[in-house]
Amino acid sequence: MTVPEMLKKWELGLIPKDSKVVLLNPQPSIKALFDSAKTLRLEPVAKDERGESWRILFPDNREALLIFTKAGYYRGGHSHSRPETSLILQGKVRSWKISWKIPKNAFIPGYQFNVTPDGIEIIREFSAGEIMHNEAGEPHVTLALTDYWLFDFKIDTKIGEWTNTDYPPYRKLVDEQLREK
Repeated sequence: MTVPEMLKKWELGLIPKDSKVVLLNPQPSIKALFDSAKTLRLEPVAKDERGESWRILFPDNREALLIFTKAGYYRGGHSHSRPETSLILQGKVRSWKISWKIPKNAFIPGYQFNVTPDGIEIIREFSAGEIMHNEAGEPHVTLALTDYWLFDFKIDTKIGEWTNTDYPPYRKLVDEQLREK
């Protein structure tokens, strides 16, 4: 059963809301995240015109988010106090982020760079199977180029150990779009 099928069955009550998800064969790239978790809890977080999000709760008080976003919508517009890694499960996004670690004359195929007063803006498209990573304090925003599913987690962080800080130039994109629609 795919993740979207499982979530739909859960939403329709075909899977009990208090059931535990058992990981049988986690992907090697995220295996470390699941090493200490044999059973997980899944709970809804938010639902709006952009899509939906669910929290995956691990027994050791860590969490990850499973986020669905409809094509054409922005998400983010902030930075986090802890590093964040996101795996695109399905679909395609365009990502913008501000980094202080990239030299001003950088060239990497597939990436676009802009010099801003706040640092180097990195623009790139990501598709299913690719990983986006944001260091603590790096402002970021994504635009759904297609409907997409994303698995998102803060590295070595327990629930309540991280915060968001809005980055006004990016957050404005999200807020204006929500007001328009």
